[in-house]
Amino acid sequence: MEKENKILNKKLNKSSKLLIASDLIYTITALFAETFLVAYFFNITDNSITQISLYFIIVYGIKAILQLIILRFIKNNSKVRAKTMSIGIVIRAIFILYTFLLGENLKTNFVIIALIFGLSETLYWATH
Repeated sequence: MEKENKILNKKLNKSSKLLIASDLIYTITALFAETFLVAYFFNITDNSITQISLYFIIVYGIKAILQLIILRFIKNNSKVRAKTMSIGIVIRAIFILYTFLLGENLKTNFVIIALIFGLSETLYWATH
C-alpha cells in the first residue's frame, strides 16, 4: 500500500504532461470528428446513408493499409514514434479546419475528408 502511495504522489515530468495534454486534445476533437461530423454529413446529404457508409469504408480501409506500412517504420524508434503522434494531431487539426472550410461542399469532397481523417487516425494510433 505504501509503495502505491509513493507512485501516486510522484509529480509528472514535462513529457508526461505533454502526452496527457495531447491525448486530451485528440479525445476532444474525436467527439467532433466521430459524432457531430457524421450528423452534419447526414444532414447535408439529405439523409443519404450510402455516402456516410462510403465515408467510413474509406476511413477504415485507409487505416488498415497505412497501419501495415507505418508500423514497419516506427517499430523500435521512440523518436519517430513521438513525431508520428504529433503529425497525427496536426493532420487532425487540418482535417477539422478543412471540414469547416468546405461547409456544404463536404458532400462532394467526402473522399478527401475520409482520406485525411484516416491518415490522422493512423498516425496517432500507430504509436500506441
